[in-house]
Parts: sequence; structure tokens; C-alpha cells
Amino acid sequence: MRVLECGPSCEMSMSKESQIPPWVSVEATKALNQATAEGESQKIEFKEIVPSNGHDLAKEIAAFATSGGGKIYIGVAKTGVVIGLEAVETSEAREQLCDRIQGIAASGVVPAVRNVISTFASDDGKHAILIDVPKQNAPIYYVSHKPYLRDGALSRPATPEEVIDLVWSHGSSAHRRKLEELKEKMFEQQLESQAKHDEEAREMLRSFHETNERIRSRYIP
Repeated sequence: MRVLECGPSCEMSMSKESQIPPWVSVEATKALNQATAEGESQKIEFKEIVPSNGHDLAKEIAAFATSGGGKIYIGVAKTGVVIGLEAVETSEAREQLCDRIQGIAASGVVPAVRNVISTFASDDGKHAILIDVPKQNAPIYYVSHKPYLRDGALSRPATPEEVIDLVWSHGSSAHRRKLEELKEKMFEQQLESQAKHDEEAREMLRSFHETNERIRSRYIP
């Protein structure tokens, strides 16, 4: 057992930590207590049970991966009450559950969601699992060919407009945008050269400027 140096003010905290099983994470338990106090949000999702259909959990993981990361607590009601998970007392059961979550993140979501960490938390003898989905590199993540994102406390499919916005505003698009801008500049120069002697080219140039400005004002930060 760890030996902590503290005064009477932390004796209660020591007592609670000493009561949890060794396979339960103290940090995850603290995070659980804070999450249940705050409720569901853009970064927090509660689920009472482990979904029997991996597709349901994959959608939550994909939504958080698209939206900058978040935490999924399984064994917690939507009201924030810790209900607890069944059949997690054995190391084999816990390992199987963690492996299943890892498999869903790696195979059920496209592209694969990396570095997902599952840890167990406890509240008054009831255990929950915390799935920590860190920030990812791709702009958007899919399940069964549908893009998902986090919208407040809801994980939902992204609209086509939202997909465009996410892709164009993502850092990975910067190099591609520069190439597109270079192509646009070359095309613009060709039109400007022709427009000096051609009314049709002048009209094309005006239309090009108007269209380009609309696209940039909407999709490029």
C-alpha cells in the first residue's frame, strides 16, 4: 500500500482509496466522480451497459475522434448515477472487455482510432469502465461509411456540409490548399492575359473571382 504524507483533511480520501480493488484506477475513479457531478457534455458520454452491438460503441468512439477527443463511461446512467458493470470481477473478464473495446476502435472505425485507453473506476463498490479517446490526426471518422461527430452531449452523423467544413479547416488540408491556390493563381493569370483582348475571357475572370471568393469565405479559415 502506498504511504501518503498528509494531515487529517485527507484521511477520508486515503480511506476511500484503500477500499477500492487493486485493478481499479484511482485517477479514473477521480475522473468518474467529476464526470458524474458535471453530467454529459461535448467531452463526456454515459452508457449504462456495454452495447451488445459493437456498432453502437464504434459510433461514440468515432464521434469523439472527429471532435477532438473525449471520455465514455460505461456503467453510468444518463442521470450520472453509477449503476455498475456486471462480470468484471475476474481478470479474464476485464481483459476480454478491454480487448473488445480496443478491437472496436481499431477495426470498427475508419480510419482506426489510435491510443484508446480503457481503465476501471469505482464508486461505492460499483465499477465502471472509462474509455479515453484522445485527439486524433484525421479530420473525420466513419462507421459503416457514415461520418460521425460530437454535437453537445449527442453523437450523430455529420452532414455533408459539416464534412466539408471539417476537412477544409483541418491542419492536414493545409498543403493541399496551397497546391489548389497555386493552380488557381496560374488559371487566373491565364484569364487575365486573355481578358485584355477577349470579352468572353473577361466575363470568365469576373465569374472566377466571384466563385472563388464565396468558396474561400465559407471553407477556409
